[in-house]
Amino acid sequence: MKAGDNVMNIKSIKFYEGDNIKFVSRVVKIELICCTRRDKLKYIKEYIKINFVLGFCEKVIDLVSESSADEIWLTYSDEDVSKFILENIIDEYDENIIIKKAEALKEHGLIYDIAMFIKHRGVPVIRLSKTCYQLGYGKNALIISNNYQSYEENHKVEIIKDKKALFEILRYNHIPKVSYSLVYGEEDIQIHRDGTFCFRVFCFNGKVKLVYKAEIYENSSYNYAKKVIYSITHKNQQINDICKKVYNCFQISLLCIDLAVKDEEIAVWDVNSIFQVQDQIAPVKSRIIECIFNCYKEIGMNSIPIISVTGTNGKTTTVRLISHIMNELGYNTGMTSTAGIFIGNHKLKNGDTTGFLSARDVLTNFQSEAAVLETARGGILRNGLGYEEASVGVITSVSEDHIGKMGIKDLNDLAETKSVILHDVNSKGKMVVKGQREIMKVVSAIRRNDNSKRLCVFSLEKNKYINEAIENNDEAIYLDNNNIIYFSHGIEKTIAKANEIPFTHNGHSKSNILNVMAAIGAVSDFTNNTENIVDIIKGIKCDLYFNPGRQNIIDLNSYKIILDYGHNSEAFYEVFNIAKAMQPAKITSIITAPGDRLDKYIIELGKIAAEFSDNIIVREQQDLRGRKIGETADLLIRGAVNSGFDSKNIKIIYKEQEAVVEAMKKAQQGEVIILFTQCLDVVIPAINCYLKSLHREPIGKDIDLSH
Repeated sequence: MKAGDNVMNIKSIKFYEGDNIKFVSRVVKIELICCTRRDKLKYIKEYIKINFVLGFCEKVIDLVSESSADEIWLTYSDEDVSKFILENIIDEYDENIIIKKAEALKEHGLIYDIAMFIKHRGVPVIRLSKTCYQLGYGKNALIISNNYQSYEENHKVEIIKDKKALFEILRYNHIPKVSYSLVYGEEDIQIHRDGTFCFRVFCFNGKVKLVYKAEIYENSSYNYAKKVIYSITHKNQQINDICKKVYNCFQISLLCIDLAVKDEEIAVWDVNSIFQVQDQIAPVKSRIIECIFNCYKEIGMNSIPIISVTGTNGKTTTVRLISHIMNELGYNTGMTSTAGIFIGNHKLKNGDTTGFLSARDVLTNFQSEAAVLETARGGILRNGLGYEEASVGVITSVSEDHIGKMGIKDLNDLAETKSVILHDVNSKGKMVVKGQREIMKVVSAIRRNDNSKRLCVFSLEKNKYINEAIENNDEAIYLDNNNIIYFSHGIEKTIAKANEIPFTHNGHSKSNILNVMAAIGAVSDFTNNTENIVDIIKGIKCDLYFNPGRQNIIDLNSYKIILDYGHNSEAFYEVFNIAKAMQPAKITSIITAPGDRLDKYIIELGKIAAEFSDNIIVREQQDLRGRKIGETADLLIRGAVNSGFDSKNIKIIYKEQEAVVEAMKKAQQGEVIILFTQCLDVVIPAINCYLKSLHREPIGKDIDLSH
């Protein structure tokens, strides 16, 4: 395809399996360069046409023209097929050849048909490989594949493929079987049976589910089933008994047992996994698939409760609160966060695990009884959501962070991006959101299209969004004269006093009050006892052990250190106000900023530090994020000095471990040192090394500093 004097080319192809910024799952984004409008439309038309021939109904989701490339957003059904088509219709091509090759790439077979049937019935499905699927999430999940229906049955399926071994086991267990003989050929061993094949029985966990009577027009050897005409018949006790005995021998969930009538007695003709005979059951496949779905539902195949949390600030703290409460309520809870992946209290993986694959790690773990997923903006933009249909979606806040990155121009764009998790909440689920203009704007848009989702609004004051929630009989949580008020089911009551919750630093941490409110709104669907939730929260401290790196106040007797992850203006103001409420003799702040933020936001952090601090130590992160050494520090200093702060009270120490020790050495009685840090594994050892030199007890004993 030509575009002027240039050739149209593909810059990138990106598939999004889960919901994403286009609010549609299973979409593909193609970036084209050097293309005209005509070439672009032809490309789209050919993609849709070829997919239609293959049995897929695809459509255009969006067209975006950027300076660097043209974006085309299309739906897809089969990733391998779509990728093949998109890559091969860019140049001259033979449509018939592409269709033939794409047809060969299509997923097909009984496994695929079962997975799609179950997915269309509202149960989440994860494709683990080409012929292996997980049906459901966590403890409610099942695995199906051609070779097994769970990990334990693989070897049993292999045994029944060996017909000699099969009949020996039947004989050993005194199960009636037809007489047989073995014929040794040059390449294999064939088995010949006596009697007449009469019934094909489908069993699930030893229970007969479907019985078909087989009428055979002509005899054949082992390929008898190709000549079978199926007709439904009624089960009887004799069939039930013999199938139960066969199941007890092999413990295979989905069995196909062929029975013959011999001297008016029923005997086993053959035994297979259903997936071994999938090519032979075409006449009754739809009935069998529906039966399998019903069987799986009976044993609990389903999703698990999913609580997805996003927001500019408070995500990690909120998921920690929610996960802890859910564990206390009896759910073995999987959690993803910036501190790693946890199942219950056991850490599975280190790192910033807030994206698509991290969610999948929790949902494919059979120990997960509930999932609390920190869902970051970057993960949503890069890969979409790693789950389907959450029970609860939480937006803690939106503030000016990440503006100017990945197409986000302002707070409205940021709120729109984060609202993906609200769109994905199931129809019976709940949206729990801060009563903030930008967030409430996207909530209103969602409810105009789908009013079935419930709403809980939280705020530090009884603002107009709280009042609207109460008027609409939605849920509302707000602060009134230190009282946390919860409006639910038409009843408004005080559930706690903020200053009596240790996690809020005696009410001084407004952000933690908000985080507590968000947690209460999120978990209230899983217990009717709000008092129990509050009691659980009252037993938590915002310390290095429960909430490492978030508003941790370390008391060193003559002075205190506050460690916090804050890296934007909202977080800075919050931490400085906590310090101010402690009525310190002086404040020394150790500040930095992510290098990929806009200059004005880095300068603003310097201004905030100047407003509250007596001394400022400027450091830089090890990852400069595209800036030169000293560039971020210069911007922070400019912000402080332009606010009238005396430059004599500013010091540059690039390494944070050196900066905090320097501040500790000069600390005065009643002083508060604030360190904004993401690296406790660096900071805590440095603090303890200095304390050791003074023969003092270390802080954070036995704490896991891995990340």
